[in-house]
Amino acid sequence: GLLDLADRFIAAETEVDRLNDAVNAMEEVFLRGPGKKALPAPRGYEAAKQKMEKANRLARKLEEHIIDTPAISMSGVIAKARCVEKNLCDGRSASYDPDAQFAASIAKDLLALSGRGKAVA
Repeated sequence: GLLDLADRFIAAETEVDRLNDAVNAMEEVFLRGPGKKALPAPRGYEAAKQKMEKANRLARKLEEHIIDTPAISMSGVIAKARCVEKNLCDGRSASYDPDAQFAASIAKDLLALSGRGKAVA
């Protein structure tokens, strides 16, 4: 259960990241600084933004389900660690929050011990 949910969550988060990058790139084209005239939105902007919002809703729904589902095996714990890795182990997300840094450290250690991640000293 949790492994499948984690795979689906990671895929959804990856899609959110991809679409967010695309939307941001489009916004850079038509949004200008204060006092400057904005250009019309590029073709496909609204569709990309809607797809991103839909993917984000799915990711949040999966995220809630994973958080609410107790892990009853080491595989379940590893699945949750993979989700933490996706969200916090990018070198930026946990940089200012000690609790997030602890969670990221635990996730990295669990994944390394399980053979699913890089070894952590």
